[in-house]
Amino acid sequence: MGGKSTLKTHPLLQSKGIKPRRGTVKTCRQCGKEFYAGPCHSKRVFCSMECSVAEDKEGAFSFACVICHTRIFTQPYQIIHRARGSCSIQCRSKVAALRAELNARWNPPTPAALSRRLRYSKRMDDWRLAVFERDDYTCQGCGQKGGYLQADHIKPFAFFPESRFELSNGRTLCLACHKKTPTFGRAAIKWAESQRAAQE
Repeated sequence: MGGKSTLKTHPLLQSKGIKPRRGTVKTCRQCGKEFYAGPCHSKRVFCSMECSVAEDKEGAFSFACVICHTRIFTQPYQIIHRARGSCSIQCRSKVAALRAELNARWNPPTPAALSRRLRYSKRMDDWRLAVFERDDYTCQGCGQKGGYLQADHIKPFAFFPESRFELSNGRTLCLACHKKTPTFGRAAIKWAESQRAAQE
């Protein structure tokens, strides 16, 4: 295996031009086929890139994709240090989705985290824009039109989840008018408690 022949009568050593071929004929270590190796490639042991890759695969570490079960050839560090378990970007995205689903089951988000997600969600952006458009971008307290405006929840967002996305529960206010409301900031806690006490 990997042997070489120096017989000048070998067909592969026959010159195809003016200069004689000064290389050697070797036997591929993978497929056993004879090939010509030039003087600069005296250490070559494979006849082609395909044979080189084939031998690398035979000695390489492989595992099955957790999604499509395709056999993957890789290095052990990909598993140990990168926790690789998929064969492609598509399968990797599916693995990420499954991990996120399992994580949500084992570590469900807290009410505060869910509330924050809603505050910065697309649905809340749409609600805020709808309030501005209904009020013609005009503060309902002082009549200021345009500028820095806020979409205020008449019933506080944190204490009345059933009214969070009702258009009738919103009003456009400038910052100065918003601060004057009894539901601004932490004052909303006392306001919500008084409303519930009145209902009882």
